[in-house]
Amino acid sequence: MSKRLSNQDADALRHWFALTVGSHANASDIGLRMGRRPLRLLVLVYLALQPSESALLNEVRRACRIEPEKRALAAAVDSLSKAGFVTKVRTRTRSGERELRLTDQGRIAVGTFAQSRHPHPDDCT
Repeated sequence: MSKRLSNQDADALRHWFALTVGSHANASDIGLRMGRRPLRLLVLVYLALQPSESALLNEVRRACRIEPEKRALAAAVDSLSKAGFVTKVRTRTRSGERELRLTDQGRIAVGTFAQSRHPHPDDCT
């Protein structure tokens, strides 16, 4: 099992997540189209930043600002699940909503991405 993100990596990921989601949302607000948003990576980063490394599908949808009728999130989650980065668990509520959980493989992928987003002091010699 790999370790949790460092505070520096988590801060870098929070910043990246906010900028990425915000830029896509703001572009559509003023009538512009941005290229495809990196939805699978957004899902992984969002889960990694949660204290339990899991979230309900609707929480992910709201955080990534995805309209409920869009199929893009379901396709992204299916892809991540097949690749072994997340697991999908049906909750025990009446609606049977899905909970997404980050796997060890997903945690490693996010950690690698986080480290590529900013230089570490050891790398600046």
